[in-house]
Amino acid sequence: MPIFGCVADDFTGASDAASFLVKGGMSVQLFNGIPAKGSRVGEGVQAIVIALKSRTQDTGEAVADTLRSLGWLKEQGVERFYLKYCSTFDSTPKGNIGPAADAAMASAPRLLMADWMMILEIQNTMPCRPAGSPIRKTGAR
Repeated sequence: MPIFGCVADDFTGASDAASFLVKGGMSVQLFNGIPAKGSRVGEGVQAIVIALKSRTQDTGEAVADTLRSLGWLKEQGVERFYLKYCSTFDSTPKGNIGPAADAAMASAPRLLMADWMMILEIQNTMPCRPAGSPIRKTGAR
């Protein structure tokens, strides 16, 4: 059963997050878009990453897609969540990060948010970060 789920606001961020998880030793399945109802992950998958288009969507759609993704991850048994947002911040005039993050935190209390990530205590210690990025105990750079 997957133990970790990531919802990213675009495909680039999702593929980056997935690659860091794989480099850290996890088996990862990446979905482009919200998986269809009834979709299941492969045998032995430890982490699921979902790539959305919420970075450039209307705010209401971005929030709804983020919550639907988190709901699907919960259906898969995931208990730890990571919301990956754009490292250059918002791409819309009003911004989607805040509203999506507020809704996600209310929906998933074990939510981790950072521009890049460092995941600890999932399986032993597994740092996941871009090359050359400093590691801090808080998980953010």
